Amino acid sequence: MKKLSTVLLISILLTATANLYSQTTKDEMLKKVEEWNKQFSAAMIAGDKAKMLSFYANDAYSLPSYSPMLVGKKAIENSMNMDENSDMKITSFKFNTKDLWISGDQMCEVGTYDLSMSVGNPAKTTNDHGKYLTIYQKQKDGSWKIRADMWNTDLNPFASSQ
Repeated sequence: MKKLSTVLLISILLTATANLYSQTTKDEMLKKVEEWNKQFSAAMIAGDKAKMLSFYANDAYSLPSYSPMLVGKKAIENSMNMDENSDMKITSFKFNTKDLWISGDQMCEVGTYDLSMSVGNPAKTTNDHGKYLTIYQKQKDGSWKIRADMWNTDLNPFASSQ
């Protein structure tokens, strides 16, 4: 009976330690993701495509609202070039991470966003908010890159305005 109690106590301590380590890792990664999101937002506002692209894996997927799937960093860059040549300019962008899951070399972030942009000539300010999902993959060099992202607006452009 004493052996069983000892084994049970050791199992409980190992489980508690693993849970504590897991939570610490999640908290640490959440801080990193929030910092990456701030950097990505700043690059978006500045129109710094090189900085934005540095967050993506070469074979990343991007699934934007109202657009076809983008496969690979080059396709994502081409989409950024089209945005740059349009009359739309992001003036503010804020990510709100709601949750983060980590499993091995994969990490999934789910959240909401708020943005403002100027559109048209003369420029008119437009606001948007929606939700996103980002999947990160740990690279061979230890860095984390976006392997896939998806976002869409909460605003239905087909709904009748009243």
